[in-house]
Order: sequence, then C-alpha cells, then structure tokens
Amino acid sequence: MRPKRYKAILVEFMSFHDECNYSADATFTREDLLKISPEGVCRWTNYRHDIHP
Repeated sequence: MRPKRYKAILVEFMSFHDECNYSADATFTREDLLKISPEGVCRWTNYRHDIHP
C-alpha cells in the first residue's frame, strides 16, 4: 500500500474512532494508536461496509 493511501485510511479510521474530523496532515501519537482495539476496527469496517456496500 502506498504511504499516502495508508495515511488517508488511518486518518479516516481515527476520525471515526475519536468521533471528530482530522485533517489529512494529522499526526497521531503512540498513545493514540495504542487505544485502538480489535473491536473498534471491526466497528469501523462494518460502518464502511454499510456506507460503501
């Protein structure tokens, strides 16, 4: 996966996860990333599936 695509997906996920809108150039700390749970990723993939069937 290209770095720009990876970053776009990460920003999209973190916006969903934190319930706020991050800009494309947002940075996330290690602490932010460690808060991600498997359940959170599952909720996000289900959400994406529902809006992009």
